[in-house]
Amino acid sequence: MKKNKKINSPSAVARLYLNRTILSVTITVFAIIISFQAAYLKTNFFLTSQLVIAIPLLLTSTLSLITAQEHNNVQRWTGFASTLFILGYAFLSNVIGLLIAFQISIFLGVAFFFANWVLVLVYSYLKISLKESTFIQRFRKDLFFIGIQIIFGLFPALGLF
Repeated sequence: MKKNKKINSPSAVARLYLNRTILSVTITVFAIIISFQAAYLKTNFFLTSQLVIAIPLLLTSTLSLITAQEHNNVQRWTGFASTLFILGYAFLSNVIGLLIAFQISIFLGVAFFFANWVLVLVYSYLKISLKESTFIQRFRKDLFFIGIQIIFGLFPALGLF
C-alpha cells in the first residue's frame, strides 16, 4: 500500500496560521458580544449557534492540520480539516453578516454576503486557471460554502427563518 508523504510545505504552515487567526477572531467576537450585549445572544438563535459552533470547528480543523503533518494519511486529515474550516469560516462570516444586517442595515448585510460569494468565485477561477485546483474540487467547496451562507446567513438576515 502506498503511503502519502508528510506535509511540511510553506502552504501547510500558512493554513495553520490562517486557522489560528480566524479562531482568534471568532473567540474575540464572541467575547465582545458577551461583554457588551449578552442579551443579544439569547434572542438570536442563528447568530449565537453559529458563533458557538464555529469555535470547535476551527479548533478541530487546526488540530487536524497538525495531525496531518505527523501521520502518513495526509489526504484524509487535510480533507477533514478543509471541510471543518469551510464550515467554521462560513459560520463566522454568517455571524458578521447577521450582525451587519441586524445592527446596521439589511442592505449592507446582504451586500456583505454577495461580496463574499463574488470573491470566493474569483478566487476559485484563479485557482483553476493556474491549474492549482480542478473545477470539480472548487465547485464542491464553493457550493458548500455558499449554500451554508445562504441557508444560515442570508435567509435569517432577510427574516426568512
